[in-house]
Amino acid sequence: MKRSICLLLSILLMLTLLCSCGANPKEADSNIGSDGIDDSKVGQESVYAPVTILRDSSLKVEQREFFFDFVQEHRLDFLPDLPEEGLPVLSQMKWYAAYVAADEWIPYENGSALTAETVNRVAQEYFGVTYDLNDLAYEPVVVDYNGARVLPLEIGSVKLEVFSELIAYREEVVEKGLTKVTARFVLYGYNEYEYSTISKDYPDVYKEIRHRIVNGQEDQEYARRIVEVVYTTKDGLTIEKILSHRAQYRDAEKGFVSY
Repeated sequence: MKRSICLLLSILLMLTLLCSCGANPKEADSNIGSDGIDDSKVGQESVYAPVTILRDSSLKVEQREFFFDFVQEHRLDFLPDLPEEGLPVLSQMKWYAAYVAADEWIPYENGSALTAETVNRVAQEYFGVTYDLNDLAYEPVVVDYNGARVLPLEIGSVKLEVFSELIAYREEVVEKGLTKVTARFVLYGYNEYEYSTISKDYPDVYKEIRHRIVNGQEDQEYARRIVEVVYTTKDGLTIEKILSHRAQYRDAEKGFVSY
C-alpha cells in the first residue's frame, strides 16, 4: 500500500514539473528562438574592428553644433574630387550641385534635372570654376531640353541628411580679411535611416542622435568616414572657396584607411 502511494506521488510530481516547464515558455525568456539563439542579440555585434577617434579636447559643444549644420548646408560629405589642374569631373560636380541646390531640381521626362546655370553657379560659388556647358563634348551629361541646357539626374537614392561631428579645427590667416580653415570631421551612418529624412520621419530619433554627436558621445560603431576639408572664409561662418579635401573610409578589419 505504501509503495503504491509513493509511486502515485512520484508520478504526480513528475507531471507537475512537466506542466510548469511547458505552460508558458515566453515567461522564461521571450527572446530565445527554437534554435536556442537569443534573438534580442542577433546582429548587435559590430562587423567593424574597434577604432579610436581622436578628438580635439579644446572644441566646445557650440562649435560641434555649428559644424553639424555647416556640413549639412554645404554638403561637405559629398564633395567632388579636386584635381591639381583642370576641372573636376562634371558628373561629380552635377551631383554636388544637386545636393547643395536640392530645391532647384526641375522636371525632366520621367525624372528630374538641373539647369546648366545652376551647376555653374554652384561650381563658381564653391570652387571658383565654371564649365562651358554648350560644348557638345559634355553630352550626354548635358542635353538640350525645352530650349535649355540641362543635366539630367539619374534615378536613384539620395542621402538627404548628414550626421557629422567636428573633431579638429584650425584657422590660419592667409591674407588680410581671408582665413584658411582646416576642419576634420567624422561622418556617421545609420543603416535603418540611411535614405530617409530622419528629422521629419523620426524627430525623436534625430534629436537623440544629434545630441550624442554634438556632445562627442556617439558610439564609434556608427562612424563611417573621417573627412578633412580645407577652405577659405572671410567671416568664419561661410565658405569663400573650397581648396581641397581627403577622406578615410571605415574598413571592417583595418579601421580607417585611405583609398
